[in-house]
Amino acid sequence: AMLASALIQGVSIVVTRLVLHDKDPKRERALQFGTIFSNSGFMAYPLQTALLGTIGMFYGSAFVIPFTIITWTYGIYLITGDRKALSVKNLLLNPGMISVVIAMALYLLGITLPPILFSPVNYLAQLNTAVPMLIIGYQLSQSNVKDVLKSGKAWFSAGMRLLVLPALALLICLAMHIDGTVLIALTIAASAPPAAILVMFSEKFGQDAHFASSLVSVQTVFSVLTMPVIVGIAQYVA
Repeated sequence: AMLASALIQGVSIVVTRLVLHDKDPKRERALQFGTIFSNSGFMAYPLQTALLGTIGMFYGSAFVIPFTIITWTYGIYLITGDRKALSVKNLLLNPGMISVVIAMALYLLGITLPPILFSPVNYLAQLNTAVPMLIIGYQLSQSNVKDVLKSGKAWFSAGMRLLVLPALALLICLAMHIDGTVLIALTIAASAPPAAILVMFSEKFGQDAHFASSLVSVQTVFSVLTMPVIVGIAQYVA
């Protein structure tokens, strides 16, 4: 699952960098980032759990691990254009990677947290659906929807993010003879709208945060129509 996830995201990078460009460098960075990186955590985890149970979220985490590595290295480079972003420090000392390492260590070593720690962590985990909805709602309130709807490049980005790249992900899984629960879990992750971290990175690194917010918000709304179709095809195939 991790190998397929890394390959899916690698193919997304290559395809997007080849076909998606814009005269405005800041918009191009937002468009490319939003097309390459899906919301494989906030949007995918609740759906994976609802459709497949906790094992679905477990396989979904296999998608998030390479996602975390790539976003905190290549993703920052893509947003900033600064090669210094491709550093070991960014790779190892970021919140996503640290949490993944701790979680994998607990899982592989069979360590069970005591109730005084497990209960609050479990409650926090159950907020994984509610909190992203608040974030997306806030982004919608700050976005300029008309700006995105009038942009042909934004429509092209939406088609790539919501239809073309998920279809390629499904084909990659089939070529690797991945089926069943793993196929569905990875397809859910690959078919999600742009990652919310695009807005955070745009704010942090002085890019066009309003355009990024609008891009994420609009495509999140459209994903209500596209994700059921893509995931339905994956379920049929599986």
